[in-house]
This record gives sequence, structure tokens and C-alpha cells, in this order.
Amino acid sequence: MLFPTIEFAAFFAVVFAITWLLNERNDPKKWFLVAASYLLFRLESELPLYSLW
Repeated sequence: MLFPTIEFAAFFAVVFAITWLLNERNDPKKWFLVAASYLLFRLESELPLYSLW
């Protein structure tokens, strides 16, 4: 997924909205952002899943 694409814009919009809703809860927000970062890396990368551990 490249940054100047519709797919990234949709991903960003969903992540931004959920992060905005979790704004008052810091721990769940941090974990969600870690998971979203992992998902973005997985969508961008051709590496196998186990290579990120």
C-alpha cells in the first residue's frame, strides 16, 4: 500500500477515527496504534508474518 493511494486514505481515515474515539483512554489507544502500525507494515511488506517477531 503506497501512501498516495485511495487505499491508504481509507486506512488512515479509519485509524484516525478510531484513535479520535479512544482519545480519553491512553492505554487502549496506544495498543490500537501499535496494531494499526503493524497492519500497515504487513500490508506494505512482502516479508512473511513470522519475520516480524
